[in-house]
Amino acid sequence: MKIFAAWLGRKKASLCILTGICAVSLCVIFYSDGQKKGGGGSYSVSIRHYGVDAGEMERSVAIPLEDALSAIPGLRSVQSSSENSLTRVFARFGQNSRGQYEAVREAAQRVYETLPSSAQRPEIQSSDNSRIPVWSAAVFDTRSSAKDDTVSAGTDTALLLERIVKPRLESLEGAGEALISGIGLQEIIVALDQEKAAAVGLDPSAAAAALSMNDALFPGGTLRYGGGEIIVSVDGRRDQVSDNGSVTSNLTALGDVLIPLGDGRITALSEIAEVYEQERQPDTLSRLNGKKAAAISLMGSSGADLRKLSRDIQKELASLSLPLEFTVLSDRGAEETAAFHSVFIAALQSAFMVALISFLLTRGKSKCSPQGLNRAGFFCATAIPAICVVSAALLAMSGLPPDRFVLAGLAAGVGAAVDPVILCVEKLRKCRTYSEAHSALGQLRGPLVAGAATTVAALLPLRAMDFEVGIIARAISAVTLAAMALSLSLLPPLLLWDLESSALKRKSFSPRFAFCLPRCFALFLPLRFFFKNLLRRLSRKTYRFLAANAGVCVRRPALVLLAAMILPAGGVLALFVKGADPGTYGSENSLYAQVEFEGGVLAEETDRLLAEYGETLAGKEGITHVETGAKTGSGNLLISFDPKRLSADKAGELVRSIAIPGAFVFSGENPAAGSYWEIKIFGDDDQKCRELAEELARSSAALPLVQERILNFKAGSKKLKLLPDRERLAESGVGFYRAADTARRGVHGPVAYKRVGPQGEIDVRVRTGTLTPSRAETLGILVSTEERALPLDSLMRIQEDAEPASIRREDRRRMASITLGTKAMDPRRVKKALAPLFGKIELPPGYSIEFDPEAIKRAEALSGTYLSLLLALAFCYMVIASVNESFTMPLAVLSAVPPSLALPALCLALSGRPLNLAAACAFVAVSGMTVNAAVLCADGMRGLPRTGVKEQSLCLYRLLRRKMPALLATAGTTIAGALPFLLLREQANETVRTLSLVSALGVAASCICAVCVVPAFSFALRKH
Repeated sequence: MKIFAAWLGRKKASLCILTGICAVSLCVIFYSDGQKKGGGGSYSVSIRHYGVDAGEMERSVAIPLEDALSAIPGLRSVQSSSENSLTRVFARFGQNSRGQYEAVREAAQRVYETLPSSAQRPEIQSSDNSRIPVWSAAVFDTRSSAKDDTVSAGTDTALLLERIVKPRLESLEGAGEALISGIGLQEIIVALDQEKAAAVGLDPSAAAAALSMNDALFPGGTLRYGGGEIIVSVDGRRDQVSDNGSVTSNLTALGDVLIPLGDGRITALSEIAEVYEQERQPDTLSRLNGKKAAAISLMGSSGADLRKLSRDIQKELASLSLPLEFTVLSDRGAEETAAFHSVFIAALQSAFMVALISFLLTRGKSKCSPQGLNRAGFFCATAIPAICVVSAALLAMSGLPPDRFVLAGLAAGVGAAVDPVILCVEKLRKCRTYSEAHSALGQLRGPLVAGAATTVAALLPLRAMDFEVGIIARAISAVTLAAMALSLSLLPPLLLWDLESSALKRKSFSPRFAFCLPRCFALFLPLRFFFKNLLRRLSRKTYRFLAANAGVCVRRPALVLLAAMILPAGGVLALFVKGADPGTYGSENSLYAQVEFEGGVLAEETDRLLAEYGETLAGKEGITHVETGAKTGSGNLLISFDPKRLSADKAGELVRSIAIPGAFVFSGENPAAGSYWEIKIFGDDDQKCRELAEELARSSAALPLVQERILNFKAGSKKLKLLPDRERLAESGVGFYRAADTARRGVHGPVAYKRVGPQGEIDVRVRTGTLTPSRAETLGILVSTEERALPLDSLMRIQEDAEPASIRREDRRRMASITLGTKAMDPRRVKKALAPLFGKIELPPGYSIEFDPEAIKRAEALSGTYLSLLLALAFCYMVIASVNESFTMPLAVLSAVPPSLALPALCLALSGRPLNLAAACAFVAVSGMTVNAAVLCADGMRGLPRTGVKEQSLCLYRLLRRKMPALLATAGTTIAGALPFLLLREQANETVRTLSLVSALGVAASCICAVCVVPAFSFALRKH
């Protein structure tokens, strides 16, 4: 104790230590890596095998890859989507998994090695489980003279995007998979003349094999020579070497390749085939505002810092110096940056307002300061940024670098956390010696620790809640503990700066309700007098209210408690009527949507329809850009709009209002006025799952709450099955594999080998027939036999069928799903309403129906906040009871919490927004703050007399009047800290804005409840 008493006189040492701590804290904040410690990783694996249908992609790629990934420890879920030529598998891991990327890469490599050489190498990227890009841009070639309806990004642009831009973007920290649309890479086509090849008895597969073996590069090993090493390579590539030694591709040289025919005969490839280079048909045809363009989009990785990723993308593109122009359509990192800047400015305003109010509450000349300096008020004000900086550093060290949620939590907590500083000033200003100061701090230590422990205990249940809310709860806890620690250690010597060892008579200090205005307003005497008179009138009315309230609390405590019970009941009823909404919201200036056509519609036709749609939509007010991507039977839209002229809901309505012939538009981003729920049907047969999903969609139309029904699948293209005529094949001496290979080369032309050239690898495809053969041309493909060439239809039987456009699997089970649109409501109510429909559908053995598990999980988390609120109140009760050694005082304190939270509940209900997870967690967080005002009044109730109504009323009035400045200081600083955040307009700051609204209204209501409900509850206990 003597050591701490001596520490109170070490003013300069305390100032230096506090300054050093702030400097170190700033360094910690500045050098934090910006990466949060969150959940486990998620990865996507994409494997392309051109010309292979969805069923075969599922069998040969999706299922083996799912089996390989399932053996990795820590895997939580695996999903796959197989369509024509492409399979994508998404693997999600738990938090404690290690070596995830290496294990996924090894699993994908094992599956790739079992595939034919025509399959493309797997692409492995970190993913955030969302297929909505975090950054998208249209790309134009600046060397093009005009951006007309021709593809401005040609072969060179395709190479630049695929081989330079895409790898550089995917290598950025926080980046996932980069997708390119609108252009295709170059490929070499060897088009065999069927009749000439049949005349010389050459099989297409033999020509492909001969070409791949003659046009190749092989490593020859190494030689030792003269103490050195010589590398040997065997280069058989048919390239032309120029005079300067550079290697250039020469397609004419490929035509000179000699093909053995048997019996010693050979023929040049040019005699039986045409060799040319072309651009591969892109997977997706892209347009910008109806004009053809290339496009690139970047997915985000799990736990990515989007602000940093957006800046890195801009720097990377600027450093490339490519002849490309990028028109950014969507940048969620830029939106996050704008939201962060808004919160940062609001946090500065909040800290300034709290510091200003703290300074005004503690100002006043000290008799021991001859210059009349207000050092106590100055140190009280400067303690606010110091507390914020130290708290931010503690959070950064725990893996939470400063972001908008951390700043919001710090600003929300500093208003309540400044109370220990003000209480220290009040206590220490009355002390004349260091001994008295040490004794005062000893008396203050218990209440300060209890108050901080109460707030932190109330926030403990939120650590397991939503990640954003958990960050805010940690920030409030950190600033509360930092304020308590600094108030009891480094700030007291600074607040005693003017204290001398000799006893000096000091001016007694107490925070004043009608404080004086600063001297800078002295020039405006009329304005100054106006405010003084206004505050004087408010003071008189407040004191009259306290007198009347004291009489009611003593004589009619049941009346006050009845009103305190009616208010929470009204708030709960209002929120129940309004309903809960666990949905999520998307971007505020862009909208991503899917377009589904009838099965089998060509990509060129979908591109034409989407081009007309894009031109029409781009002409609407508020729409800036419309990017369309067209595939066979489907497409996608990325609409950019000006949020100042068009809201996200209005943009969604505008997108759906324009009809596309034979198609429907669906956006998975929840609007504020409604919600979408996904219902999944699992089973063994994909077609059966789709039939059950269609039946469920038809049945749900009768429900009044269902506003929209969407099938998350479409009818596939028509399929032509070629079945072997075994007898005919045997008579002609043709094996089935040979006939099937000839058919595939006539229709698709598979990759024969990958040619290594000066610009990297390029696919060489050997095919027969035209690029887009008709049904008759396909059946007329010639198959070489020993005697003559026979048409394909003479060796095969024809069968019509249908091919699914996409086969989805989840956790190694086939799945089909539908989406139902309703108004914003609790998904459990929707599930309960749909339960009778689920029961009427006859499911085969092994089939099941599952209602949106993610929505149910969010709803359960929302319901968990009620339990969290009860746990928070229980923690507060235990802390207050242990500090005050009383079982009844905590009940009086906690009686003010429900009516304090009723005011923000009623305001949220009247605003028209349903209760969401952010608002529910805000109630839990604010419950700890509302206790502080009640503790001030409950602590003073112990000394009131127990006899005489008038004596009790008078003593209660004096107590409340004495406590009113502290109550107003507590409420004023918290409200001042929350006010700037109420002006935020960004949709991304919905959680921050909701927390600020609940905290401001809740703390304001707690100030009233502290002087009404707490005394009434105490007197009601006395009467019983």
